[in-house]
Amino acid sequence: MHTHQTVEFVFTVRGNLVITAGREALEGRPGTLFILPGNVPHDQACDGPWKTLCVLYRHGEHLLDETARTLQLGDEPHVRGWMEELCALSQNPARAAEELLDGLLFTLLSAVRRAEQRVQTIEALHPRLADAVRYLQQHLLEDIDAQALAEASCVSYSHLSALFRERFGCGPLKYQQDLRLARARRQLLDPYLSIDEIARDCGYEDANYFVRLFRKAHGMPPGRWRKLQRVEAVRAGA
Repeated sequence: MHTHQTVEFVFTVRGNLVITAGREALEGRPGTLFILPGNVPHDQACDGPWKTLCVLYRHGEHLLDETARTLQLGDEPHVRGWMEELCALSQNPARAAEELLDGLLFTLLSAVRRAEQRVQTIEALHPRLADAVRYLQQHLLEDIDAQALAEASCVSYSHLSALFRERFGCGPLKYQQDLRLARARRQLLDPYLSIDEIARDCGYEDANYFVRLFRKAHGMPPGRWRKLQRVEAVRAGA
């Protein structure tokens, strides 16, 4: 058992972990982020090989609720990379590194808050609809079979489709496509990723098909959308 005065993030890279924080035993698998408040005694246990990334921070507490909890971040693919960079930069004494640390930390906190908002939205849904949304998020990059989705949600596909249309204005498979495109928009903000890489990472082996879908949804191809976001970012910083 040990205690930190500040909030700690623990990201599970490998292994199935159990972290006891106060009276709560939290379980995590690869892709799980543990959020541990300051001044709460906690430990970490794993049966077998494990690897975690740990980041402690202060001055960003107002951005997140400080209760001990876990969050699945499979749909936030850059979180591990951001945490690795934070760990590496924290060893660099240069002043420039401090500015990068602040920017990376804010980006990380924003991603966590965004993921938690999605969880809160799901919890407010009809139970069968919530089951289906979770299933689609967990199998985001797979071609979903309608019957498998219905079985995972314990309801007929026709009834499930009606629930989706009532709540989201589209069917389940279109909803999954919208989730993939939202993931693509986040990745397009990274200038180092090519359109082909983003297409594959969003479940589309055919980059041309991905471009057509993106154009239909946003009125422009992904490359142009990316350039417009850069222009807006420059204007906002001016």
